[in-house]
Amino acid sequence: MSLQGTAELAGVCARLRDEERARRLYALLAPYDDRFIAAAHGAACNGAVSHALGLLAWTLGDADLAQERFEDALSLHRRAGARLFIARTQCELAAVLWKVGNPVDRERARRLRSDAVGTYRQLGLEHRARTESERDPS
Repeated sequence: MSLQGTAELAGVCARLRDEERARRLYALLAPYDDRFIAAAHGAACNGAVSHALGLLAWTLGDADLAQERFEDALSLHRRAGARLFIARTQCELAAVLWKVGNPVDRERARRLRSDAVGTYRQLGLEHRARTESERDPS
């Protein structure tokens, strides 16, 4: 299976909270954690593999590893200037930080979500901004 397909399955796995498959997918994706997911012979990109690894780590209940992977993804996305992917990862990292629950993490989660909503608005993605604004932080 392609890297693109495996990363797509990671998103499905996370939504379904499928820990068994998350473990297997994590092992398949881990060697590519510092890369971007390219599709259509490089004509399209779906962000950093580390973002998918963050989703899988969170599915497995490992908040520390999820945070680490999302931080890695943010770094890669920032270096690439990939604003949409930065916003998407900020939202996922915010969810993890909010769940961790200490006041410092929750404040950072608020800032990350606010930054992401602002980016979505700047990019003309009002539906994404609205969805994130209405998303229950817990």
